[in-house]
Formats: sequence, structure tokens, C-alpha cells
Amino acid sequence: MLLDEWVNALSDRDESWGPLLFLRPGRHARLSWRRAGWLSILVGTSLGLFGSVVLALIGRVLGREPPPVYLMPIALSAVYFLAWQVMFAPAWNRRAERLSRFR
Repeated sequence: MLLDEWVNALSDRDESWGPLLFLRPGRHARLSWRRAGWLSILVGTSLGLFGSVVLALIGRVLGREPPPVYLMPIALSAVYFLAWQVMFAPAWNRRAERLSRFR
């Protein structure tokens, strides 16, 4: 599958994982929903908090009430989890299954 190859090539790059590289499973190991959840929470919370600060600053400049601080971290964590479950995990797990057959 061409899409699986593209997704796995993106997932295999060390730069894609950044400081969370230690959380990347081996190529033969499945990417569980639990691991995807932890990754989503870590990335979504940190980027969401940054986004909340930016929105608060913009709201202050424009004289508007910013959204609640917790809204962006929760929304981004949910979006990241959905992306992992729909796009990355299935491709990763299909490859892991193929590789485990040849071990």
C-alpha cells in the first residue's frame, strides 16, 4: 500500500518524534491505543498550553475574553489521538504484523 509506506516513512524519521523518540515502538512492535493516548496527551497538552497563552495575548490586545485555558490542550490531545488511531497506528500495526511473521 502506497499510503502505508508514506505514513511509515514519516513515522520512522527520528526528527518526526523529536524529544519523544524514546516512546517510539520498535518496527516489529504494535502501536497500542494506550501508547497513542500518552503521546497525544504529551504533545496536545504542551502545544495546547502554548496555544492558550497565544490566544490569551491576542484576546488581551483585541479586548476580548480568551477561551478557557484548558480548552486548547484538551482539543489538541483529542485531535492528535484521533489522527494516531485513524492514520498512523493502522499503517504501523500492519507493518509490525508483516515483520513479526518473518522473525
